[in-house]
Amino acid sequence: MIAGGVTKMRRYAGRVRRSLWRRSLILLYHRVEEVWPDPWGLAVSPANFRDHLEVIRGYGAALSLSELVESLSAGKVPRKGIVLTFDDGYADNLNNAKPLLEEFGIPATVFVATGYIGGQREFWWDALDNVFLQPNTLPGELRLRISGSEHQWDLGDAAVYTAERTVIERESKEGRGAAGVREKTYQELWKLLHPLTDVERRITLGELQSWSGVDPSVRPSHRLLSREEVRKLDEGDLVEVGAHSVTHSSLGSLTRDDQVNEIRECKSVLEDILERPVTNFAYPFGKDWDFNQETIDAVREAGFGSACSTTRTHVGRDADLFRLPRVVASDLNAEQFDRFLFDLFNG
Repeated sequence: MIAGGVTKMRRYAGRVRRSLWRRSLILLYHRVEEVWPDPWGLAVSPANFRDHLEVIRGYGAALSLSELVESLSAGKVPRKGIVLTFDDGYADNLNNAKPLLEEFGIPATVFVATGYIGGQREFWWDALDNVFLQPNTLPGELRLRISGSEHQWDLGDAAVYTAERTVIERESKEGRGAAGVREKTYQELWKLLHPLTDVERRITLGELQSWSGVDPSVRPSHRLLSREEVRKLDEGDLVEVGAHSVTHSSLGSLTRDDQVNEIRECKSVLEDILERPVTNFAYPFGKDWDFNQETIDAVREAGFGSACSTTRTHVGRDADLFRLPRVVASDLNAEQFDRFLFDLFNG
């Protein structure tokens, strides 16, 4: 009697495990590059990315976003399906990520913000990084008027941040001293700039660059794709380019008309470059407060078949094609990444 009960429980547990495997994951990457500092953890080293692909190939279920959308539209969820996506459109997606994707035969979708293609400016969070998180000497006090309110920061001793000091504080990993003060200032400014329009952010960044004297030129390490590179990235059967708005603004903070313009213009520019329909979209930042029903309606009406968020969960049969969840893939080694995937599929 007891043995029979144990057998039934094992069978039930087996069914539960198999049902958990009937789910897919969409992984979110940004960069495949050695970058420091990396305040948002956007970069995965080329060595670790290679390990990720090796692990994913072992799972045997890598598929493209378009294939996943097609399956979901038919009411099916690929078993242990893994989809790779990249946001923003950094040049290292072509130079570092694509060769590895081709080596392993694993598809990916790269969502590109068209307003930065071939441009002479970095993403605004990178421009902030260049002012506050790199070695330089800044004025001791900063005053800015943002969204009608006055803000003030006192850098104190952190105004002087030498290359030697960055090495010492990087190795200590204590988040104190100049690094701590500058990181705090960076984070506070990021939160203030995040909901602004592109025009408002440009004004504030211009003021910051004038105040700091930091050269606003694009650093090679933070360069974005050119038009020709977007075409090269999209060539072949493995990598597909998708849309990520024009200015990478938090769309939910914009008016409906501005949202429509961001979405439609991005699609139009990419289709002009690629000479093919662009059917997949990713909301910039992707949190619940970064898009709303107006955004979803505008994406659908523009002719997209799916849209990705950054809600951290797996993809099930009931997934909304215009709220597809994604999980950020961090700079993990092979063992850590294997555990990461196991936990996601079984959690």
